[in-house]
Amino acid sequence: DVVAFHRVNYVPSNAIVTVTGSFDIEKTRALIDQTFGIVPKVDAPKAIAPVALAAKAQKLEYVDAVATPVVTLAWPGTAGFSKQTVINDMLSVAMTVGEKSLENRLVVQQGVASSVGMNWGSRQLGGMFTVAANGAQGVSAEKLEAGLRAALEAMRTEGISEQTLKVVRTDFETGYDRVPSSPLGFAMQLAHTALDDNAGAWRKAVDISKTVTADEVTAALRGFADATALVSVIKPGARNTSYPPAIADSTGVSTAEQVAARPEVVIAETAAQDAAALVFPLTETRTLASGALLVSYHIDDKAQAGIAISTRGGKVDAPV
Repeated sequence: DVVAFHRVNYVPSNAIVTVTGSFDIEKTRALIDQTFGIVPKVDAPKAIAPVALAAKAQKLEYVDAVATPVVTLAWPGTAGFSKQTVINDMLSVAMTVGEKSLENRLVVQQGVASSVGMNWGSRQLGGMFTVAANGAQGVSAEKLEAGLRAALEAMRTEGISEQTLKVVRTDFETGYDRVPSSPLGFAMQLAHTALDDNAGAWRKAVDISKTVTADEVTAALRGFADATALVSVIKPGARNTSYPPAIADSTGVSTAEQVAARPEVVIAETAAQDAAALVFPLTETRTLASGALLVSYHIDDKAQAGIAISTRGGKVDAPV
């Protein structure tokens, strides 16, 4: 199966080459022709149309050697790239902002979780929105799930505020603007957008985010909250070597692969360092005409350079 998949999909007509950096375009094209051009031409694989999925009312429970319970809710979503996928992505960020974030509700207010994470992912065949909560010490899986659902319902009722959306837009803007700082990162971003036939507009998600309203993000939140979620629950217990029935039925494999015991790691003691012999970056601090404080660091043996800007502020959801 793996070999067949490779033969069908890993062909030039289904590949994308991205080049970033300082280079001569014509010479680079010639070099690409000389290297990739020797690969025999093969017809592109047939496109697979995305299938609309609806989550079934299913709850997967599993016992394993985890310290605290883990509860995950998952909903299928829109495939590909569209305004709706951008909205869903913005929702995953909005749910992390400020005192009304999902994590603050579960960790600080309810005290039932130690951490909470949200994620939206979309590819050509489908998308998935997930919310996962790691339980606090002494909290049962049932209490954690109930708290998670209660927090989601509270967020659903209150909706996403315009102030929260401003924070999300800023996150999108700065996130995409950081991409060109790394040639490899920029190339990867171009390749991903090219998969959606959008290589020339890698910042399109940022442009779309500027047009998204708080009502649209709230509608996405309520759409997921009102839909049936696939629930996964992992409870603390003994080490489990068997897969849950749902995975065993779909894969035909019932026993997890056994990993050999890891040998004991011995960390050797290091001799005390002479502070006078340590090399630290040379630092220079001065105030620019604009009032900004500039702190410069210089290391003689480093060819790379980096810049970061930090600002002081109040609460993340407070007006600036």
